[in-house]
Amino acid sequence: MATSQQELVRAGYNIIAKDYLSWIQQRPTAHHIKLQQILSHLATTSKVLELGCGAGLPITKVLTQHVASVIANDYSESQIALAKANAPLAEFIHGDMTQLEFAPGTFDAAVAFYSFFHVPREKHEALIKDIHGWLRKDGLLLFTYSSHAEEGIYPLFLGAKMFFSSFGTEQILEIVQSCGFTIVEQEVRAQGNVEDPTDPDNDTSFLWVLARKM
Repeated sequence: MATSQQELVRAGYNIIAKDYLSWIQQRPTAHHIKLQQILSHLATTSKVLELGCGAGLPITKVLTQHVASVIANDYSESQIALAKANAPLAEFIHGDMTQLEFAPGTFDAAVAFYSFFHVPREKHEALIKDIHGWLRKDGLLLFTYSSHAEEGIYPLFLGAKMFFSSFGTEQILEIVQSCGFTIVEQEVRAQGNVEDPTDPDNDTSFLWVLARKM
């Protein structure tokens, strides 16, 4: 069952979906590099799960251009509506990512760009265990995470209240490994404009993790 914090995230993105898309497309983020990295490990016949697809750009659309099947999930109705228009070749599932169910060994890879930290951190281990089960042998998991521990509601994120929750780098890496993954690559990258106090990512750094199912 979704928590009140997750409902706040859903409502927030329903308000700011279009503004968020415009904002993220202008960001000097690493997601293009990381996406190409995981694509280099996948075949054209691969099946990929995306958790927190947002408006479907650029990740969902690019995935559909390189692999056979993409199932994309988001909890925001506004985001799903945009994603269906922007990446029509994907299959979309609206709902709480922690409540999804798939048969064991369904996917070759799972990706989660800027989404895990919108789920309460007490649910992160169970979610990662679920993903491990959904992946085939040697399947890959690529995700973004806050590099520092945090939990709370930000009163103004692009015009809406938003919830963030993370354990930080050391603890989440331990959780990923305890769930049956080996770490292929981990990298902390700074993001945001430190000279702009209104930038939501001001002085923020993200942990990027690529892990393989053992």
